[in-house]
Amino acid sequence: ASSMPRNRPDSDDVENGQLRDLFDDGPVETSVERCLRYVNYTSFFLVVSNAVYMGIRVDVSFRAIEKGHDDPAHLDAIEHAFTAGFVIELIVRFALERLAFFCGGNAGWNIFDSLVVAFQLFEALQVHNLNNTTFIRIIRVARIVRTARVLRTL
Repeated sequence: ASSMPRNRPDSDDVENGQLRDLFDDGPVETSVERCLRYVNYTSFFLVVSNAVYMGIRVDVSFRAIEKGHDDPAHLDAIEHAFTAGFVIELIVRFALERLAFFCGGNAGWNIFDSLVVAFQLFEALQVHNLNNTTFIRIIRVARIVRTARVLRTL
């Protein structure tokens, strides 16, 4: 009877971890890693929806210019909502990663994202004194690069 294969684990298998090893898919995710994963999902949603919004805003702005009107006021409100979302995302990411935010594997991108969000804040708060649109164009190009980075990580 000892040469017959066993179909059911007995208590020794469970105690030795053999049953656990059978279903183990890899290292266990820590709560910080899980939170960062959800932050990444949220960031992806924000960046992609912001890219779509930027395209819509350009279209609406051109139509308003053609008619000699100003941009609709709700466009600025939506822009401020995205900026607030990105600020919150960075604060949460920094709180979770702490020193790794500046020294970890994504430190370069974290710093880039921080600069992009800081420029968005400067634009939203109108902290700049530029009469031309160069500053705003730089911010928008940086946001497009950020979108490309997020899409690359898929």
